[in-house]
Amino acid sequence: MLMLFYPPITLCSPCHRGRWKRSVGRPRTLAIYLPETVGFCVYAWFIAWLEASIFRLSESSHLRNITILHSLLGFVISLLLVFRTNAAYDRWWEGRKQWGALVNNSRNLAIKLSAILGEDEENCSFFRNTIPAYAAALRDHLRNDIVRIELFDNKPALADQIDHQKHIPNQLAGMMLHRVMELHRAGRISGDQLIILNAELQSFTDI
Repeated sequence: MLMLFYPPITLCSPCHRGRWKRSVGRPRTLAIYLPETVGFCVYAWFIAWLEASIFRLSESSHLRNITILHSLLGFVISLLLVFRTNAAYDRWWEGRKQWGALVNNSRNLAIKLSAILGEDEENCSFFRNTIPAYAAALRDHLRNDIVRIELFDNKPALADQIDHQKHIPNQLAGMMLHRVMELHRAGRISGDQLIILNAELQSFTDI
């Protein structure tokens, strides 16, 4: 049955699950900024050592009030960090909503096609590969990565239709629309069913 694959749950595959665990378990931010943090700490310690041991500043020295400037700068930087954190969270939440919409739209399309096509294994196999491939291609496209359509490894005829120099997610959406239109012209899909499926297919490119 077509509805068995329920795309695009690509993160649930063993390969993507292991990649996700490796990326989450690795403190990338700490690794990136650790050298700079250590360098600033050493620099601050050296300045404090000069003031305390070499220059021996008096209590009336204006340089002792420099900590006020540091406190003011720290307050301003904290405000900037709060704004950036809120903006980053808003972007993350919007992306989460869009990805959730893609999951729901893919499942709805799969369920409807399964009910319409029934035991048509050839067309079910096409959509079984194409619908989850759209999610994988969209993910790689947004990351500016090289799009790999692993789900087409056993379908070389479908993989040959993909032009990697063009927008791959749109190509996959176009392939699904062309197949639906072919089924409609062949009488496998009625006009009312075509209207229902067209709304689901259009939702892919709206995300």
